[in-house]
Amino acid sequence: MAFRDNVFQQIYQEVFIRVCKLVREGQLVEKVDRIPIDMYPKKVKAEYRCCIYKQREIIRYRIMACLGFLIENEEDEAKPMSEYAREALSRTRVVQQQAITLCSDACQSCVPSKYFVTNACQGCLARPCMVNCPKQCITRVGNQAQIDPEKCIKCGRCEKVCPYHAIIRLHAPCEEACPVGAIQKDHTGKAVIDFDKCIYCGNCFRACPFGAINQPSQIVDVMRRLVEGQDRMVAMLAPAILGQFRASLDQLNTALLQLGFAEVVEVSAGADKTAVLEAAEFQERIQRGDPLMTTSCCPAFYEAVKKHCPGLRPYISHTASPMSYIADMVKQRAPNAQTVFVGPCVAKRMEGMRRENVDYVLTVRELSAMLDSSSIDPAKCEATPLNHRATSRQGLGFCITAGVADAVSAALPFAAQRQFPSGERPQNASATTTTATTADCPAESETRSGSPEPGQEPPLVRPHLIQPLDKAGFKGLLQIGRNPAKSPGNLIECMACPGGCVGGPATLIPSTMASSRVRKMLLARPHLCDIEDVHSL
Repeated sequence: MAFRDNVFQQIYQEVFIRVCKLVREGQLVEKVDRIPIDMYPKKVKAEYRCCIYKQREIIRYRIMACLGFLIENEEDEAKPMSEYAREALSRTRVVQQQAITLCSDACQSCVPSKYFVTNACQGCLARPCMVNCPKQCITRVGNQAQIDPEKCIKCGRCEKVCPYHAIIRLHAPCEEACPVGAIQKDHTGKAVIDFDKCIYCGNCFRACPFGAINQPSQIVDVMRRLVEGQDRMVAMLAPAILGQFRASLDQLNTALLQLGFAEVVEVSAGADKTAVLEAAEFQERIQRGDPLMTTSCCPAFYEAVKKHCPGLRPYISHTASPMSYIADMVKQRAPNAQTVFVGPCVAKRMEGMRRENVDYVLTVRELSAMLDSSSIDPAKCEATPLNHRATSRQGLGFCITAGVADAVSAALPFAAQRQFPSGERPQNASATTTTATTADCPAESETRSGSPEPGQEPPLVRPHLIQPLDKAGFKGLLQIGRNPAKSPGNLIECMACPGGCVGGPATLIPSTMASSRVRKMLLARPHLCDIEDVHSL
């Protein structure tokens, strides 16, 4: 069912499926240690590592992460997976820990970033590489160019001017993918993650071609509760999920009910509330004269600002995320319900652990494995309508580029009338900002918000998008943080993933395909202003 874009993802998914099957059969403790052996029997030739024993060892660590443990915390290598499984099945709540775990045994010790002259070098007379090098670190050795790594500053000029494209840049994929420099090499060449810098964007997870970076999962906790059937389990589907399966929302609802969930709700209902509250906060901030406001839905962006860009921190919207609001709605109706957020995001797991109203966080890949392990295909299920009102097209659009800014802009006409219920007013909202306008949200577009106070001009809305939050995007974020008054826009929407949440690191299909599916679904949803209870959100 999953979009297996490489062999690692196939292996990763198979481990999830095997573990889920054992939980459902009640044999996890008894048979979990056989998974590596069953995947790589003795007479099978090793395909990915030096030998099948190394392959089995790496699978063992993947199982450890699947059971919800940090690989780095292993103290006894002789401890069997059955013991970890017993601990996983007995825990009653999620362990507070980071959302990324590194398997050093799987790390290939990739070479550090450097420029390298290949044998395609023709030793040409023009020698543009030598002429253009600002540090004179290129010499001729045996009629070929050679770069002195001690002098090279990695400016890349030699690569650009070589007429034979003989100079290439070597890099470690995980380091290259990390926008904040949280991954470095230790003295053995193995990757090390600095969690004081890490923003949990998940870029390293999908970039590592050896699968050394994993996520400590909560899949066993959720699967156990579904099998036991003693708790009211409520699946909260992020907007990005709806484009991941070849099935309608009503068919997906049926599939999850068959899996054991008591109810399925759309997080886009929470997004509707976020849009209205964030628009009201924006209106308040802009009237105070603040230079900008940023959206707050992307937890990786929030981590980036908190850890690396303190100049922008006062301008982050204090409105809670859609996940938090929909969890509140569920808990208000059923205080003892177990809320399970399902999305494409690694950073959401960190946010979920920090919120009391969110009990578990699963990725869409994990949900896919749970369905596969139970032989449930959403595309073949009958349609069962959800038991809540349709959410707005703006709420559903939160998961695509400019979607949040568009939703906030659509909610601005209600901002002046918005009365914050007790305890809902954003705290410390001393910063001002403006929002985005259209669904396409061109950076140069401008609009005026509706319903200004009597005698006041409507605030001008100038959106600015930062997406994805790669190295270039992070550089732009820092520039705004150094001088917010000179920001190119007064509403900053930042999405860590390409294309928005639909391009998250744990998705099933390419972001372009998912985005296209979501945009088609938007057409069937009502506009935010056409929802009867929008004023009470």
